[in-house]
Amino acid sequence: MDSKGNPIDEFGVKTGEPTINRFTVAVETQRTLSYKTRSVVFARYAYEDVRLYNLESLVIKDILLPDSKVRLSRFGLSFVRDTRERCEGRNSRTAEETSGRSGEVCRYNQTDPTRGDFLTADYSIALRQLGGNVSFSKFQSSYRRYRKLNVLGGTILAGNLTLGLAKMFNPRDRDGNGRIDEIDRTLPISERFFSGGSTTLRGLIMKRRDPGRRSPPRGLS
Repeated sequence: MDSKGNPIDEFGVKTGEPTINRFTVAVETQRTLSYKTRSVVFARYAYEDVRLYNLESLVIKDILLPDSKVRLSRFGLSFVRDTRERCEGRNSRTAEETSGRSGEVCRYNQTDPTRGDFLTADYSIALRQLGGNVSFSKFQSSYRRYRKLNVLGGTILAGNLTLGLAKMFNPRDRDGNGRIDEIDRTLPISERFFSGGSTTLRGLIMKRRDPGRRSPPRGLS
């Protein structure tokens, strides 16, 4: 930005504010497999058109340019199982409560569980033949487990494991340089896997103060 806060490009020329336009249409159906374990399967179709404008003022412009026009047309299948419960001492029970350890009653609780697990698995395939401009298949699964200890004041251990796999096929020239290169074989930035979450970018910087001494890594988020 210039001294007045207006966006400018690398040559100091004024440019427009970075803009994203997103259009999405989705159709989804679901079927409950088990009410006891809260197991549900979802099937869906989604079409998404994302356009980026006025990228000249952004430091990561070169990274975003190949994805300035992305159309995704895909089918997906998801499975969810949720047995998370919170167990506490109660004097009464309802139909939704189950027995935990002696003297405890357990209720379904998504936000503050003391036992149980939560599993999600999602597979999707995007095809250019369906009207998109990128073809890939993608699988992502996450598993969380909760367990309450009898020691340390009833400390609860929580573990999480996440797995993501993706593969591009039938790549096209997305950056307009006339050839299929590495960026054309890479997922659109909105579909890639990033540590720290789907909406964050993280990295490390090594800054050297002098040739014989290094400062410790500094994180970016």
